[in-house]
Amino acid sequence: MARSADTPKDKAKAGDGQGVQSVEVSGTVLSALQALGGSASLGEIAEGAGLHRGKIHRYLTSLVRTGLVEQNKASGHYELGPLALSLGLTALRRQNPIASASQKLALLRDETDQSATLAVWGQTGPVVVALEPARRPVSMNVRIG
Repeated sequence: MARSADTPKDKAKAGDGQGVQSVEVSGTVLSALQALGGSASLGEIAEGAGLHRGKIHRYLTSLVRTGLVEQNKASGHYELGPLALSLGLTALRRQNPIASASQKLALLRDETDQSATLAVWGQTGPVVVALEPARRPVSMNVRIG
């Protein structure tokens, strides 16, 4: 399994000071579970995390107790739990994709020397929500909203 450069284990190697190893290992276990699609067997998680099955089992036991992971009684697979869902939803609520994309719109205009628009799909089609005009005149019939 290919690992992301942003896994907790990789971040720990960056030397940002002391941390709590058990939290970092838990992050590695959760990252492996997430990379496996959010549902996997103990063996698959151990392989994905690169850790011994016994160690993974102990961590999964604690993660189940916290609600970050739950075990499917029928399949025995471990799945992301209700706390993981709640954390993810909270993080999603804090995202503002239009503001994030709008910040990059001027960069796109500057790199291409073309007017750039940002549109979202509405009920009747695309709706322009931001416009960064180029320095040179361009004929366009576009309006925000």
